[in-house]
Amino acid sequence: MISRERANQIQMYAFIIIVIAHIVYADIALDVDITKRIVFYAIGFSLVASMCLFVIKHKTWSEIGFIITSIVAAHLIGESLGTLPYSPVIYMLMSAAIVIIGDLRLSNWYITLVNLAIIYDVTTHHHIISRTLTLDYYVMLLLFCETMLFAQCFVVKLYQTKVQEIVERNQLLNKAQKSKDEFLANMSHEIRTPMNAIIGMTELIMREEDTSEKVQEYCYNIQSSGENLLAIINDILDFSKIESGKMNIYYEPYSIASVIQDVANTAMFRRGFKDVEIIIDCDPMIPKQLIGDVVRNRQILMNLVTNAVKYTEKGHVFISLSCYNKEGVNCLHMIVADTGIGIREEDKAHLFESFSRMDTTRNRSIEGTGLGLPLCKRLTQAMNGTIEVESEYGVGTVVKVDIPQEIEDESPFLTIHNADSMKIIVYGDWEQFGTKANDYYRVANTNTWSGFGVSYRVIFSFSELMKVVEQNDVTHIYTGMTEYADQRSYFERIAKTIKVFILYDPQYPIKLGPDIHGVQLPFYSVNLAASLNGESIYSQYIDKKDIHISFKAPFARVLIVDDNDVNLRVAEGVLKLYDVTCVLARSGKEAIELLKDQDIDIVFMDHMMPEMDGIEAAKIIRRVGGEYGRSLPIIALTANAVNDAKNLFKSNGFQDFIAKPISIKRVDSVLRRWLPGTKVELIDEKTKKQIPEFDDGIVLDEHQSSIFDIDESHNEKLVSDDKIDTNAEMKNSKSDVSVNDSALEQHGDKVPSDFVFMNINEEVALENMGQQRDLYKELLEYCLELEEQRKQEITESFEQQDWQEYAIRVHALKGGMRSLGVEELALAAQKMELAAKENRISDVLEGNAHLMEEYERGHRSIEMFLKSFHI
Repeated sequence: MISRERANQIQMYAFIIIVIAHIVYADIALDVDITKRIVFYAIGFSLVASMCLFVIKHKTWSEIGFIITSIVAAHLIGESLGTLPYSPVIYMLMSAAIVIIGDLRLSNWYITLVNLAIIYDVTTHHHIISRTLTLDYYVMLLLFCETMLFAQCFVVKLYQTKVQEIVERNQLLNKAQKSKDEFLANMSHEIRTPMNAIIGMTELIMREEDTSEKVQEYCYNIQSSGENLLAIINDILDFSKIESGKMNIYYEPYSIASVIQDVANTAMFRRGFKDVEIIIDCDPMIPKQLIGDVVRNRQILMNLVTNAVKYTEKGHVFISLSCYNKEGVNCLHMIVADTGIGIREEDKAHLFESFSRMDTTRNRSIEGTGLGLPLCKRLTQAMNGTIEVESEYGVGTVVKVDIPQEIEDESPFLTIHNADSMKIIVYGDWEQFGTKANDYYRVANTNTWSGFGVSYRVIFSFSELMKVVEQNDVTHIYTGMTEYADQRSYFERIAKTIKVFILYDPQYPIKLGPDIHGVQLPFYSVNLAASLNGESIYSQYIDKKDIHISFKAPFARVLIVDDNDVNLRVAEGVLKLYDVTCVLARSGKEAIELLKDQDIDIVFMDHMMPEMDGIEAAKIIRRVGGEYGRSLPIIALTANAVNDAKNLFKSNGFQDFIAKPISIKRVDSVLRRWLPGTKVELIDEKTKKQIPEFDDGIVLDEHQSSIFDIDESHNEKLVSDDKIDTNAEMKNSKSDVSVNDSALEQHGDKVPSDFVFMNINEEVALENMGQQRDLYKELLEYCLELEEQRKQEITESFEQQDWQEYAIRVHALKGGMRSLGVEELALAAQKMELAAKENRISDVLEGNAHLMEEYERGHRSIEMFLKSFHI
């Protein structure tokens, strides 16, 4: 229904139109005296009608007053003009206004009073009616008007019923929306809490001075995977916020390095063992510091890359990042191109619809919710950017995104030290990747080297490489794993005078010779700069997320409040980097009690806790703590990134907040801002001594990081095919470990007399894994966890006679077993893989049963081997 004010206006307009029509009729057909009388009636009744509608505040009396005024006006004017017989028609027209308003009660009042007026006209002014119309015609007119009045009343009733249903439905939807928001908030907290422990603990390990680079690498991968898991829930939360109009964009300085490295890791992990090349063209001349929403930019690129890899089974995925100036505005330009399944013409119109997936029959086995592209488009539009999609069904898709970004620091984000003294050779057979991928490789290679301004040369033949090397002016060589394996002795010989870098796939374990350096694929500007500068790529980007500890606070006391013991340990470990004394509380009530007797400088308060949450505890501290309680800095620790947490906490007594997972950068910023200056001791970089700071406070970094400042990267260590033939090494190894009867009896196991265990070459396996016994043990245990699943996958592809899938499954088995040192099972799998690839189906049908027997024997051997294996 429309508003009362609008309804009154409609009724008044209808009344005025009717009286004006009578005035015009009187002026044309009758004399002046009657016309004057009609004008007098019109003005008088119009004033009365307007008073009823706009002066009387009570709605019911206002409606009744207007109806009576309308009926009396129709009666008197009709009597003066001789049009009284037609008054039912006037009543019917007035009823039309009520239908528009949609007020059932007004319609009922109107019909009742109109019928009383008609009865009055018939009984008291019958002579006027009979002079104008015959009785039969008047009765027909009455019946027609009565029917219309009741029909209009019925329409009003239907309309009002429908409106009531809509109102009730909206109430249910609002209730459901509120429940959904609460559910999402709780889900955010429940998922972020364990992730906080994983990410926080790995960051603490990476900060240990005695941690090896390899351990830092693994920790970084764990941290990246944890952060990527958070990205899954963030997509759902973000789409919910966009739908409800609560999405906020946060503009802050950032480096594109943090975006592209995470995207590269994710692309390689998502690709798995598919025959897909990941090609990245990241312009090293992109400004060092851009200003924009780094989380949203990463989210857009991550979604596009994930989609491209997911829907591409063979070929390549090309990722390009650059900056360009468009009409005076700096734009971040992102391109993601693939050779995937593409999009049909009829589906392009629905490309950006929520929860919509194209070609569902063909894509039934591909995971996804259909939120990726709609989320990308809405995020791009929210940042005043544009997104374009070009696709050909069965050929591939190209997505282009442009997002305006301001520039904080114009210097290039990547540089190479001593570039003028370098002479670099890139040696490889690019033709193996296909024409289109080859073109992309050439573009990426040219853009990368020209951006760095380094002297380089691309060589395709080994003979030409040897000639160039003999000239003694080459400083660096980059080549692939296949090329290295073909000429291993040569590269190991020249590596004594030339830095040789082998580009390898992180999915496959490698074993490089002395003085040979490894660079993980994809090969692009970031890991190229890291390798030329002699830096570890992991160390380089851990530092990007890291922050230098420039002060200590040994006399500061910080209260940490959290109901989760692991979260307490993470927060305590981070704060101990600053020599802060930590006081721990496991509930809001305990925190309030501790504050009565403790001299605390800052409180870190968890938000969602049982019995008493952080907001309630903060309010009590402010209320009962006197001046101390009112001025005490209370910092919220929140895993809830929903519904504008910043305003929520600041309006409930918190000075600041830190989003979980806890970021050391954010903790550093908060400590700098809120610790009393008298308790801060700056560190002299030259002497590494602490210098007391006696100002009222230290505010070295006013920057407030977003609650959504979460890196979205995804990298997981998988074990597969070792491309270097380890069979010969297996034969020459002196440390084959046999799981024999005596070893088993030592653990109390009875060995079946007819069971022959496989040899497991511990030495080769550990060499593949950098002598990390704990990792080796973990992978063996993981292999046993996946035993039934992998066996079922091989069996299903065999029974369905899907030989392509069968070859893929046994190929993965071969690589995994070879890297773990279970060479017998690897050889059995290799035999079946070759048979399937060469379409020797009879050999596959005959040999699969033997493979399954070897599969069982191999896993039982691993199981027994673990019982005598010690870290």
